[in-house]
Amino acid sequence: MVKPGTRFTEMIQNIDYAPTFMEMAGGKPPDGLHGRSLVPVLRGETPSDWRKSIYYRYFSEISHNVPQHYGVVTGSHTLFYLPESKEWQLFDHGKDPPQLRNVYDDPAQAATVKRLEAELTRLREHFGDTEEVTMPSRFRNPPKAGKQDDS
Repeated sequence: MVKPGTRFTEMIQNIDYAPTFMEMAGGKPPDGLHGRSLVPVLRGETPSDWRKSIYYRYFSEISHNVPQHYGVVTGSHTLFYLPESKEWQLFDHGKDPPQLRNVYDDPAQAATVKRLEAELTRLREHFGDTEEVTMPSRFRNPPKAGKQDDS
């Protein structure tokens, strides 16, 4: 179905795998399942309403030492919010591919911030993820191997 060496630019997520496998097996995904089949994209027939942004949420600091956060990624920017520190970060993929310079407070980015905050709100509502939830500290910072936590 896919020509060797093909590179796709469409935004896909792991939530697209189940609908894709179901379609490839001749089935139909159940109503309410998040994600879309990648079969049209693999055929080179990307639907005109294919997503232009991706919502993500990162819950665990345990294995990667990354603070909990949620955000939206587009072809040009990443915007995310860290609930524990109440900090926003915005990165411009074109000017800063490794995402090292937070431009959230840059006045030149005000329109981008407004647009992406609205998109983030839309996506959180779409996925039903509107509560501010943080993991208890005992899950975020587990005891080191060999040490006991009596709390």
